[in-house]
Amino acid sequence: IVHWLSTVKRSLPHSLYDSMGSVFGTQPVHNVHFSRSDILISDDVLQRVMHHQNSTTPVVSKPMVVPAPPIPEQPPQPAEDSSSAVRLSHSLDDIERRFEARLKKIEERDDSFLKAAEDEFVRVVDRLEAKYLKGSSEACCVAAQKQVVDCYKANGQQSLNCAKEVNEFVSCVANFRAARMTRAQPAAI
Repeated sequence: IVHWLSTVKRSLPHSLYDSMGSVFGTQPVHNVHFSRSDILISDDVLQRVMHHQNSTTPVVSKPMVVPAPPIPEQPPQPAEDSSSAVRLSHSLDDIERRFEARLKKIEERDDSFLKAAEDEFVRVVDRLEAKYLKGSSEACCVAAQKQVVDCYKANGQQSLNCAKEVNEFVSCVANFRAARMTRAQPAAI
């Protein structure tokens, strides 16, 4: 078997038996090349390397140019101490008090506007009533209205039986309106 494998290996092209995955195959070589801009070194590491070089040998080398990181890092948030938390709490309380005072002023102003609008409405209604509803209103066709109501109560589901009473009531109201209109109009000279 060993002899057979070695003959098979020799007879196959090199690229074919390398990719077969056998124990005799070798992994393809991957050459990786880095440029200076691909390797990012932090300032801390740079300082340690420079300090280490200065302490061991005084060899002068070219200063290493470190490219700026592609994404700027956010600076860490400073830790809040209790005094800043207390200041923020007092500031928040102050803002809330000012907000409540302002809200109260706005509500008072709205209440005064509402009161003024209500007073104006009452004045307009009084003026219109005085202008158009002069005198006391007279009851109109009370007897005919009572007959219609009594008829509806007596006939319940058969309201068409009250047509005569309804016609008399409508006629009475029309006569009352006509009489009222002639009284309201000034006499022509």
